[in-house]
Amino acid sequence: MAIDQISHSMENHTFTVISTNLTTSISSIATSQEEGFELCRYTTIMGRTNTVENLKTLEIESNGVTVRIPFKMARYTAPKPVIICISPQFAAEQ
Repeated sequence: MAIDQISHSMENHTFTVISTNLTTSISSIATSQEEGFELCRYTTIMGRTNTVENLKTLEIESNGVTVRIPFKMARYTAPKPVIICISPQFAAEQ
């Protein structure tokens, strides 16, 4: 998520993450990790935690406000073969 770091200090801020499947709901704590440049007004905040298997809903809570996070489970197979093309100029610049 992107945060206005001038108005809100997010250093070592914690979030409650609520993960739910069909039978279980688990709350866990995620500590924020900032990424970005300190002179920029907006910065990227990331938190990491474990969730339940077969996740159906994911919510974060901070300062009494809970927000549902929309997500989509990743596919493990592709419907068609995956082809990657790399330009010679891109390869030369690496």
